[in-house]
Amino acid sequence: MTAQLARRRLERREPATPVTSNLAWQLAEVEASARRMAMIMDDMLDVARIQTGRPLRLSLESIHLLDVVEAAVAVYQPGTDRHTLRVIPNADPEGTWDRARVARVVDNLLSNAIKYSPSGGDIVLEVAQEDCGGGRRVAVLRVSDQGAGITAADMNQILERFFSGARAPRRMAGSGLRLASAGKLAEQHGGSLTAEPRQGGGSTLTLRLPL
Repeated sequence: MTAQLARRRLERREPATPVTSNLAWQLAEVEASARRMAMIMDDMLDVARIQTGRPLRLSLESIHLLDVVEAAVAVYQPGTDRHTLRVIPNADPEGTWDRARVARVVDNLLSNAIKYSPSGGDIVLEVAQEDCGGGRRVAVLRVSDQGAGITAADMNQILERFFSGARAPRRMAGSGLRLASAGKLAEQHGGSLTAEPRQGGGSTLTLRLPL
């Protein structure tokens, strides 16, 4: 919270100088690191509950998926100068979900896209809505990057256990906890998380949540 307030004060200063701009970037890094650590701890607790067969107690409320996505982008964009985070709002779906946990899912997907595209490039977050027939509709978030890529088979294994994608560079190997948590949180809401490689490199992770 202190780093966030300090960064906002610096960003409001006019005119900006190289020193204040660099300091604001460093504070954004501190803020993002603190946010990641807090979310990793929450992920661990939720995954532990699910693994022991205990359903999560969801605090349901009406929220707009686009608001959650734009808030996550506002946090992550100042912390990277190698990536351009682009939001494509094809719809503005509103659902009854657990705000904190949906925000964590979006954060995990965005964090994953940044981590696994170390060379930078565009990361596209498309918000949409789909009609599944029979009066069933779902909110959709597609997160596309230009990184190492992840396959549907990788995602299936991630959801079953902590797993790093077979196509991920060795230097970026990790436990897969955050994607595992994102997938399990989607399932707890009656939704799903899927992955597919993109033609030309990278991957698209698709979150679907019932409306």
